[in-house]
Amino acid sequence: MGSHVEIYLLEEDTVVYVKTQLEQFDGSLLQVKATPLLKKYGKVGERVHFKYDSFVLPTRIAGKSEEHFLLEFPVLHPERPVGERRSVRVKPSRRQPVTVKLAGKEKEVFDVSETGFSIFCSLDELDELADPSRTYEVSLRVPKLEEELEGTARVANVRELEDGKILCGYELFLEDADMTKLRFYVYERIKEILKGRE
Repeated sequence: MGSHVEIYLLEEDTVVYVKTQLEQFDGSLLQVKATPLLKKYGKVGERVHFKYDSFVLPTRIAGKSEEHFLLEFPVLHPERPVGERRSVRVKPSRRQPVTVKLAGKEKEVFDVSETGFSIFCSLDELDELADPSRTYEVSLRVPKLEEELEGTARVANVRELEDGKILCGYELFLEDADMTKLRFYVYERIKEILKGRE
């Protein structure tokens, strides 16, 4: 596997920041390569934060050896967000995109969480799609869900990327049942990304 990951540990009032490799993920345990700092500060049973791709997950050290550390993959609770923040964002699969209908346009979603999403907008679309005084009616089409998720959204940020593309981020408001469905999608997508699936 060999994907780059970051791990944050709290040692008294100091944050210890470690870059290492994700070696394996079996669906319940994340195996990462041991580093000198991990060996010095990482204790079995302690909470750490695991950063990969666009998400940070709270986890615990389940075991360690000279070569590896094992981290518990968090269990999904339908009534609580994945992680400590409600904004664990994932990029949808290119083969199974998430799309959104917003202001009469259908757009592919760049990234999504249970409380937000981002789409690419052209400069000409900004007045229509990124009006800060407007609340948008939105419909999200999420892979493996029969029905679309209906809600509202407000633009939260507009960013110009290095390549000149414009990314518009939205705060998303859904009914609790739809938020839970989106939470399950995010959780399953995190597993796919960790297993190295597109």
